[in-house]
Amino acid sequence: LSLDSLLVGKISCLLTPAIMPQDTKTDETKRRSSPPTDTKMDNAENGQPTRNRPHCKVLLLDGEYCVVPVDKKAKGEVVIKELFRHLELKDLQEKEYFSVYYIDHTGCMIFLNPFNQIRRQLPNASSRTTWELYFGVQFYATELSMLADEMTRYLYVLQICRDIQEKRLYADHATKLQLTSLLVQANCGDYDQSQHHTSGY
Repeated sequence: LSLDSLLVGKISCLLTPAIMPQDTKTDETKRRSSPPTDTKMDNAENGQPTRNRPHCKVLLLDGEYCVVPVDKKAKGEVVIKELFRHLELKDLQEKEYFSVYYIDHTGCMIFLNPFNQIRRQLPNASSRTTWELYFGVQFYATELSMLADEMTRYLYVLQICRDIQEKRLYADHATKLQLTSLLVQANCGDYDQSQHHTSGY
């Protein structure tokens, strides 16, 4: 099997059942039609970032930003747990597949050590009040069909699509069309001529 065939197979597996959690479909459709926005965590303190109380500005896989105020001595696990709560990742085992990372000067993704202070891991963190971070998949499950949480499946698909878009994974034109059709089916359901004849499905 070619790499492109494997990619389609993995996405098909992830989209069975439909990948997007039902209660997030409407909100996600709105997000895609608008530019990324900054979203404060529910328990985040208001106010501007300071050196004693910096803000972790985390780019999520759906293109939105989450801002998490932390203590300057906070460890990586603080922001990671806040993001899990925000994303409503419920399966304790499947949380282990995700983490937070930064991009170093060579363009490499460096995942945070949850047990070390964030400022000791980020370059020049002590001189900045806003720390730029990214949320993404750190490990992939060996058997994707066994994933229990729909949100995990959804985030996996977003990660794969981003990796293709940013050329970390290769996919030819035909494969991209197949993946796009699967995502449309996940968002809109199976094609129904009576419902979709004017919607551009």
